[in-house]
Amino acid sequence: MPFHDITIDNPVRSRLYDIINCEPGITFKELSRKVNYSVGTLQYHLGILQKEEIIRKELKNGERAYYVFETKSFNVISSIFGSKDQLSSFQREILTVITDNPKISQNEITDVMRVNRFILHYHLKCLLDRDLIQKRKIGRVVYYSRVDEEEMKRRLLLKLIDELLLDKIDEQTYQRLKKVIL
Repeated sequence: MPFHDITIDNPVRSRLYDIINCEPGITFKELSRKVNYSVGTLQYHLGILQKEEIIRKELKNGERAYYVFETKSFNVISSIFGSKDQLSSFQREILTVITDNPKISQNEITDVMRVNRFILHYHLKCLLDRDLIQKRKIGRVVYYSRVDEEEMKRRLLLKLIDELLLDKIDEQTYQRLKKVIL
């Protein structure tokens, strides 16, 4: 087992990694409030993740901000295609349940997986942010389903344009590309 796997297998580091992966650029203060660990515990585990080059730290407006250690273009592509290496086992399990039960509600997922709805809500948000699932509200109930392959391709192209090309092309060219993709 590679050292990275051992590092992420620790529940504290796994949780920190999941949060940073879902919220790139999260500051130390935000992370501290979210996880409610002591400052020393948080610094220790973040230090290990940095040493192993699993996450990286940057200064953002004078504060420490954390990111998963990847290139920008890889991040965009993997967020669309959902690299299994970046998903927690729990998130992969949620994807399996949603794939097997298209148009399933959060309450139904909670019943199937026998998990706390607040924990599930957090992981559903991570999957939504990565464009792996979509939600549709009917009345008061929100239903989740996987994003189809063609939609994933369109989103990938739009994100690639937004992230990698937007500053290199003029607005008119950007709008034409967007129109062709959609």
